Amino acid sequence: MTRFPILACAAAALLAGCDNDVDLLSGEAPLPVVYGVFNATDSVQLISVTKTFAFAEGGGARESAQTPDSVYYGTEEVTVTVANARTGQSLPAERLPAAELGVERESGDFAVAPNFVYRYSSVGLDLQPGDAVEVAVERAGELIGTARADVLPELTFIQARRPPERVGFTSELDYSLSWRRGEAAANELAVYELGFVFAYLETDAAGATVAREVYWPAATGLSAEVNAAGVPINGFFDFLAANLPADPDLTRRFRYVQVVITGGDEDFVAYAELLRANAGITATQQLPPFTNVDGGLGLYAGITQLRQDTFGTLTPASFDELFDGERLQPLNFVP
Repeated sequence: MTRFPILACAAAALLAGCDNDVDLLSGEAPLPVVYGVFNATDSVQLISVTKTFAFAEGGGARESAQTPDSVYYGTEEVTVTVANARTGQSLPAERLPAAELGVERESGDFAVAPNFVYRYSSVGLDLQPGDAVEVAVERAGELIGTARADVLPELTFIQARRPPERVGFTSELDYSLSWRRGEAAANELAVYELGFVFAYLETDAAGATVAREVYWPAATGLSAEVNAAGVPINGFFDFLAANLPADPDLTRRFRYVQVVITGGDEDFVAYAELLRANAGITATQQLPPFTNVDGGLGLYAGITQLRQDTFGTLTPASFDELFDGERLQPLNFVP
């Protein structure tokens, strides 16, 4: 699943700002914290459901953050159900460690494991564009939090303006792309992002090879128009150099590059406006909490993604930079 950076920023800022309204030392029941997107172009959906952080008994903040019980509800403590708001069809979401899906949490304030998520398949909900997905969190039979996301329509590339077969990340010319949406989607899609998936093979000293990919958001916060015009993409190799670890025991081989257009609903715009209102010399010292979760905190919203259906390659100049460029030599890309 391709990440939507606006959502990642929202999650990070909300976690930082939760204590505006939540007393970590109170004895009240914790609030549910829900993060996720409903991706209309995927069948398998993931939701993060945690609880507002509270100090573990006898421990300080850092010790408590490493205690799963201070972050996660117990295995049988809550149930998460998703439903089609139009038809009433519903199904339970399955709780499982994110590591089973290949998602590893980086070291930080919270424990690396467990990192629980809730998974469900939207196939059984008979969802159509214009419907809404409702998430319900219940504890001991009591509804403690709900969230709702729009089911956004699919996008299509304009036939005459499809992504090019070769991408020139070294070109000084800006990148432009157009796509098509149904008229009914005009009021539902509020913001877009243009990004690139860069896929490669990574081989270690023992000869073991793993397929990997990174995602680069080239342009975020695009307006609700149906084009990305004049986007500079020659910063991609700087991004690659900064985000892939340099390891002399690893060699890497290019596989493909893929254009991805992501459309988001108005909740992403509302959050961006909150950020802008609290930026600059007139900003408040604390970011106000943003949430669209009733009874709790978090952000649950709808996205739709349009991916290049034929994998692209690079221009000769871009291959030269990948293999021989000074800034990328420590990454050991080979033909």
